[in-house]
Amino acid sequence: MPILYDQSCFPRILVTFDSLISIVNDILLSLQRLEFLGDSVLDYLITWHLYNEYPGMSPGQLTDMRAASVNNDCYAWSAIKHGLHKHVLHASQELHKHIAVTLNNFDKLSSSSTFGYESEASPPKVGC
Repeated sequence: MPILYDQSCFPRILVTFDSLISIVNDILLSLQRLEFLGDSVLDYLITWHLYNEYPGMSPGQLTDMRAASVNNDCYAWSAIKHGLHKHVLHASQELHKHIAVTLNNFDKLSSSSTFGYESEASPPKVGC
């Protein structure tokens, strides 16, 4: 026996689906805006720290140090150094594998003064 569909509900389903898409897009936009804000706060905090910690440095040197410090790889290596990677919630086997490889590389590099910041390998990007 064929399944009969009540076609009168299709417009409501489409409107609901369209609303869902709109909500998801709004959430993603909000997350991206929060990421932008978070990056700005980190940039400010690092700038403030460098400015106060190195009063004898020229503005050019401070700019170079900030540029070397304010990037996703440095954030990721710092997060690993302080164990923050343990708090990342995800359901991706691929990401889990990449984090494990990165942790292994970090353990090999952490004895150097850079703590892996100058590593050839890039840590996985987790975010929006």
